[in-house]
Amino acid sequence: MSSTTEKSVKAVSTVANREAVKGAGNEFTTQSGIRVRIRPVAAFLIAEVQQQIEDPEMRTFKHPETGQMLENPDHPEYQTEMREVQQARLDAATDALLMFGVQLLDGLPDDDEWLEEVHYILSRSGTEINLDTDNKKEKELLYKKYVVADASLITRVSQISGVTQESVDTAKDTFPSN
Repeated sequence: MSSTTEKSVKAVSTVANREAVKGAGNEFTTQSGIRVRIRPVAAFLIAEVQQQIEDPEMRTFKHPETGQMLENPDHPEYQTEMREVQQARLDAATDALLMFGVQLLDGLPDDDEWLEEVHYILSRSGTEINLDTDNKKEKELLYKKYVVADASLITRVSQISGVTQESVDTAKDTFPSN
């Protein structure tokens, strides 16, 4: 699993194992034929998931005249790591919308054929998934993300959760089905 995907899945899984989102929403059948109910996701919950992903360590340098160690937010490695963290937080927000905003009305499939297909497709793109098959929440999130969801589902959950259109567009651009 890519580092940002793994961070995102772990962040959502951590919160999902502690929290339950209640309330009814809209029931419908997705384009892939899976029956779901969508419901709003609290902004606080999305923020908590994103906070599970820590900022990278700030680089420092020694000032040549004073000898004082100063932070260097412009360090190229730090900038790269910050972009990765920002992407991981965006992924985590999208994953939180899926995990807490989409209820599978018929549950997960009885067999893991879908998981084998996801592993196959992702491995062809160089992405590895290290899934704890005993963790139902991780498995459920991967099912929702790679089998159930499409851009229109993300948009619907985002809209009833009060997420901005700009955030939805950014998330849709990075979504695997696009």
